Amino acid sequence: MSRDFLLEIGTEEIPAGWLQNTSTQLANKICELLSKEGISHDEPEIFYTPRRIAVLIKNVATRQENKSIEITGPPKEVAFDKNGNLTKAGIGFAKAHKVSPSELKVKKKGKQEVIYYQKLQKGKETSEILESALQDIISQIEFPKSMRWESSGFRFARPIRWIVALLDKTVIPFEIAGVKSGEKSQGLRFASPIIIKSPDSYEKVLEESGVIANADKRLNLIMESIQKLIKGKDLTPEYGNLLEEVTNLVECPRAILGKFDEKYLKLPKEVIIAAMETHQRYFALEKKDKALAPYFVVIANTKDGDVDKIREGHERVLRARLEDAEFYFKEDMKVPLKKRLSELKEVVWQEGLGTLDDKTQRLIELSEYIADNFISIHINLKVLREAAELCKVDLLTNMIKDGKEFTKLEGLYGSILAKEQDLDSKVVIAIRERTAYLPDIETSPEGVALAIADRIDTIVGAFILGKIPTGSKDPLGIRRVGNELVSIITESARFVNALHIPLKSLISKTLSVYEKVQGSRFKVQGEKIFEFLIQRFRKYSLDESRYDIIDAVLEVPNDDIVDLLARINALNKLKDKEDFITLIRLAKRVRNILNKSQVSSLKSQVLKEPEEKELYDALMKGQDKFENYLEKRDYESALDWLLELAPLINNFFDKVLVMAKETDVRENRLALLNELYLSFQKIADFSKIVE
Repeated sequence: MSRDFLLEIGTEEIPAGWLQNTSTQLANKICELLSKEGISHDEPEIFYTPRRIAVLIKNVATRQENKSIEITGPPKEVAFDKNGNLTKAGIGFAKAHKVSPSELKVKKKGKQEVIYYQKLQKGKETSEILESALQDIISQIEFPKSMRWESSGFRFARPIRWIVALLDKTVIPFEIAGVKSGEKSQGLRFASPIIIKSPDSYEKVLEESGVIANADKRLNLIMESIQKLIKGKDLTPEYGNLLEEVTNLVECPRAILGKFDEKYLKLPKEVIIAAMETHQRYFALEKKDKALAPYFVVIANTKDGDVDKIREGHERVLRARLEDAEFYFKEDMKVPLKKRLSELKEVVWQEGLGTLDDKTQRLIELSEYIADNFISIHINLKVLREAAELCKVDLLTNMIKDGKEFTKLEGLYGSILAKEQDLDSKVVIAIRERTAYLPDIETSPEGVALAIADRIDTIVGAFILGKIPTGSKDPLGIRRVGNELVSIITESARFVNALHIPLKSLISKTLSVYEKVQGSRFKVQGEKIFEFLIQRFRKYSLDESRYDIIDAVLEVPNDDIVDLLARINALNKLKDKEDFITLIRLAKRVRNILNKSQVSSLKSQVLKEPEEKELYDALMKGQDKFENYLEKRDYESALDWLLELAPLINNFFDKVLVMAKETDVRENRLALLNELYLSFQKIADFSKIVE
């Protein structure tokens, strides 16, 4: 027998970016509880809006299965005498557990025999298990930040206002922060409460009151509504990264088309979009030629509001934003970027790490170092130097300094001003690409060099200040910067084999540039920074690779993440082949034997059996070819060569006794296996790979 279970936690508005993770955590924790308690259930459905997170699980068993458990007692020799009769200890065990002596049995436990009896443990009701666990489950949900709002001290993302907990039509009673669970939910703000009569009616009942609890439905509804608004107008919405955020900001989405004065279209496109998106979350609209149209779409959170009044209010807000932008832009255009360079000395970049001018000087030296040593595409050093000099200047402009909604344009705005002021087009592109999450090395190798220099400078600076990410804390957002650095290096290398950058050398150079520019030594371990970046690389690789393959490659010392990625990709292509699994097993066997043995030098004249001679010959003859593959970073061919050895290794183990009685023969066979093991280790530690 089964029932459906619903848990809804109603709150004040939870930040949009937290909702999916929060509801997923809640669903996972409830399912873990049910599985642990042996209660069968279907996969969970999750729902969330700014004011609620909910989990619906269908076909939840009403109680645990009854199960037979063994209760063990004293050892057999203590429980029975020599004649097989129960001793006082045996009788005492039976009495204590209220069982007949005839029910006692004997079993082996470890190295001795003990008495035991089988007891039928009756399964608990699911409602009872949920009632005792839900408060604890909810308290375990993690947030980037949490808050207290009442005397019990309970913490959550935002204050809890209602709780619905139903197993079919039965309320699961519990209380959190003064709020008792029940069947009463809330619709849109200021609307009357909603009674949820059963879990399977939850989504429909909310929808009838205007709340779209399913995030995918809200997203599709927003897109469909926008398309209806612009039908026949030859316009395309500019969703960018805004669509998911807006979906999570509303419960009852309603698309409204607004308009702004065409005179503002003289402003740079990026500035107008920033004015719409940053605080207002409006969707910009483009014409067929990708130029902006003088329209925008706002997603209101209302079922019955006055559309004209809502539109007028938002048009008024956007007009004020664009007025500010127009003023800032006109003022900024009056001052050439190069004239602002002297002002960089007056602005502190980070306390303890110098001014923006210090940062700029470091970027000039670091980007030239990267360009000279690691980028094979031709780089115009004059362009690179000018872009490095100017890339931080827009921080001094009115738009970035005073316009809070425009701060995300930092870097990009500098390239806009550079273009408007007729600077070299390559300098303009390099300044822009420096800010890109994935700069294009074919379009601007100068921008890539500058982007890498900027990220590594920021990361090293954070470690110098001791602002190192720990747990959920990352005061300077260094994890994001580390992710960007890894992505820039690895993704750029997909287009040109030019970014084999030894991270340790890059870190060491950055530290030396810091000390040179700042004129003092810093007590920071480069190895700690390297470990941080390798963890960022591991996270990056997990999107497309198995953890065990990544760990196998990382086990071999290497600070070139492009090379590491090439090894991981090569192993990924072979991972499902039967020969590869065989090779892994053999590699592990070789390692296990060598771990217990001392290894001496290999002597060909001591080889006796045909199988060991055959393996030796293959190793020696193919060694140059194998090394050549490694030098060219052709790891697929290198692995294919190792795969060819698999039958020979198998024959060796089948026919040859490694641990021979003769000392010289035994040591020589171990030396042969060591030679083989060293070849494996030149690619990865195969013992880390799961079969």
